[in-house]
Order: sequence, then C-alpha cells, then structure tokens
Amino acid sequence: MVAVQNVSIDIERGSFVSLLGPSGCGKTTVLRAIAGLERPDEGSIRIGDEVVNDLPVWQRNIGMVFQNYALFPHMSVADNVGFGLRVRGAPASERRMAVAEALEMVRLGAVAERLPKQLSGGQRQRVAIARALVTRPRLLLLDEPLGALDRKLREQMQLELKLLQRRVGITTVMVTHDQEEALTLSDRIIVMNAGKVVQAGPPDEVYRDPRNAFIADFIGTSNFFSGEVVDRTAETASVRLVNGAMIAVPIVAGQAEVDTSLSFFIRPENVFLSSGKASSDEGSLRGCVLHVAYSGAVSHCYVDIGLPQPVDVLLTNANRSTPVQAPEAGDEVVLSWTRSSVTALTP
Repeated sequence: MVAVQNVSIDIERGSFVSLLGPSGCGKTTVLRAIAGLERPDEGSIRIGDEVVNDLPVWQRNIGMVFQNYALFPHMSVADNVGFGLRVRGAPASERRMAVAEALEMVRLGAVAERLPKQLSGGQRQRVAIARALVTRPRLLLLDEPLGALDRKLREQMQLELKLLQRRVGITTVMVTHDQEEALTLSDRIIVMNAGKVVQAGPPDEVYRDPRNAFIADFIGTSNFFSGEVVDRTAETASVRLVNGAMIAVPIVAGQAEVDTSLSFFIRPENVFLSSGKASSDEGSLRGCVLHVAYSGAVSHCYVDIGLPQPVDVLLTNANRSTPVQAPEAGDEVVLSWTRSSVTALTP
C-alpha cells in the first residue's frame, strides 16, 4: 500500500508551513519521513543543502513535538527540557543555562522544579516545545501539537506558538487536520488528499481560490451549486439551476461550454440578506429562512431557495437591530452577492 506518492515540497527557511488534510491523507507519513522515523522508497529529503535520507533521527538536528507531548512523568520540568542535552553529553553547567533560557522563552521559568502532572495542558505543551528547541535544531516538526487542548486554550496557544516561532525564527512544519489552525498559524499551507499534494500556497490564496471541490469543501464552509450553462461570453457563464434560477458565474478560457454542466461555490460570508424583490441581474435569489444558528459573535442563517441543500449565510451579531439583520425562521428574504465572489470549480 502506498502512503504518499510523488510528493514534492519546498519549505522556505524560517517559515511556518502546515501539512493539512483529512485523516489518512499521508501528512503524518511525510512528517515522519522528514524526521527520519520513516524511510522513503524513492526520492530524497534535503535539509538545507544536505541530503538526510541515510542519517538516523538523532543526527538530523530536528526538534519534534507530539500531540501527547511525551513528557517523562517522573522527571521535573527542567529535567524534561534538558533530557536531549544530557543524552548528547552536554556539561551540567551548559545544560542548566540552556534549560533556563528555553523555559524563559516559553514563560515557564517559575515551574522548572514541578512535575508534568502539576501543570495545565497548555503548560505541558509549552514544556514540550521548550524541550524541542533547547538543542537549537535547524527544523521544528509539530504533529497535531494542540489537538489535546480544549478549544479556548487551543486558540490561545495558537497565538503563543506563532509569536514564539516568529521570535525564534526557526523553520517549522506542522501536521494538522484543523483548517482554522492551519489558516491562523501558517505562512504557507500544503493541502494533501489520498497521498498527494493537491494545492499549496499562502492561506488566503488557498481559501479564496481553491483548486477543486475537495479543497473548497475542506477549507472553510462553502455553498455548492451546479447547473446547466445556457449562455456564455468570454468571461461569464449563465447557469440555470434545477430550481430554474439563473446565476452568472465568472469563468476562464476553456471552461463552461453551452449545454454542459458547471459547478461553482459561494462562501457564506459573501452572501447578503435583504428584504424586497430579487433583482434580474443573475446575482440574487428569493428564499425562506429555515433556521438561524446563533454562535455568539456570528450566526449561520440557512435559507431554502428550492434546492436540495439550503444556502448558508454568515451574519455578524454586532448590529442586529432590524428584522433583516436578525432573521427568524419563516421570514422571506432575498440573497445577493457580488459576481466576483462566485467561483467556478474545475471538474
């Protein structure tokens, strides 16, 4: 069985890169191959100018943080952080200085003598990072580092991790299946599926211009539509949905021939609610509110427009003072969007 196939990745020095994808897509295999825990059947792994395929783990000068932190429960925080230096035979005085510096880097100098069980989840995670950084590695690998934390703490640690990485300037590769985490932390996202890289680029580019339906669905939330192309110009296709509505979809050369089907999507934050009549410019639809899901700062409003799936509209809750801004189930509303927010999908 092939875990990954024809994967080629370039990572810029000092950057934060995320390998993002569903479980079983091959991202952890790639990380383990970089670390030396897996050996690729073909191809090469370079760190800087050095090919490291034949180097054992301990000679690659890589720091690694696991999801479960892998701290020694019987050792103090300081001893856990200094373990790698002790194995390398560093003098005690050098270890003490390096451990103190690493703990101050993650703001844990005051807990150096505690045991891991006396720390919070976020503190244990920072101890694991300090242990990975204390040997001054040339590369930091993170395997779902925040997966064991609750949501609020995970969000706090995302900021701390990014600020620490930026301050230290170490090249970092993180494996995650959490799209929000990847978007928040990364300078570049490498999206994987079924053992292959399907798209790579800056977070905003991957989010705004996904290469296919899998990426559009996996990263963020999307409203997907499909219909028949009934007319087209050089830059726009007129698509008839199954409910009879006409939608104008921006296209590129070679896309969307007349009498063929075309799929496209619109992000929930790009759909707007209003009252009144739908316009005839192929950029608005009338519908009925099915449900409004309140989530604190935002709400998701689900609108039936006569298709199998309702349209998801993202509303901010800062200024919900009118009936349209605070819709309720049963309200008749009009959905609209700008033409530039509609993205055609490649088959």
